[in-house]
Amino acid sequence: MKKYLYTLVTLSLLGSVSCKKEITSTCRYSIFYAPFGFAFEGFTLEEVDTLILKTYEPGTEFSTLLHTDTIYTIHHVLKDSILYRDEVADAGNMDSGSGFGPLAIGSEYILEIPALQSTIKVKELTQGPTSHTFQVIGHCSPGAGTARFASYGAQFESIYQTARIKGLSMRPNDVPVLVKK
Repeated sequence: MKKYLYTLVTLSLLGSVSCKKEITSTCRYSIFYAPFGFAFEGFTLEEVDTLILKTYEPGTEFSTLLHTDTIYTIHHVLKDSILYRDEVADAGNMDSGSGFGPLAIGSEYILEIPALQSTIKVKELTQGPTSHTFQVIGHCSPGAGTARFASYGAQFESIYQTARIKGLSMRPNDVPVLVKK
């Protein structure tokens, strides 16, 4: 009789465990977009020692100039034939990571390289979503809510090749645009 009682108790326990409802959790994280700047490959220091960054009202086809900045590349780091901004020496502008000239959403830009009489137009700066929500079976992992970083989208018009690259720092938001001659 005891044998049947143990079997019955065991089966009922197994049945209650197997019928347990799965827990579904909704997890969320924020996505941040940081300004970016330019790094240069194939240029001499003399060619890019002075840059002019013109900021325009977006959607005006570069007709409404908001302001002009002169950028000097005196504080630089040359690594793997790429000229980056030295963030430590150039503490005046912390927003662009290891790129020269911080560009952010809300404007359009023309970067002039006076020594080469050339320009790079940057327009249609866009960002994606500012958060992401997803569901998991069980509980959200401890890192699920950690903020993520993403890069602005942009259209570049130039005679040079342009591509996003990882900057010098280990920060995930240090992704300058490489201008390759």
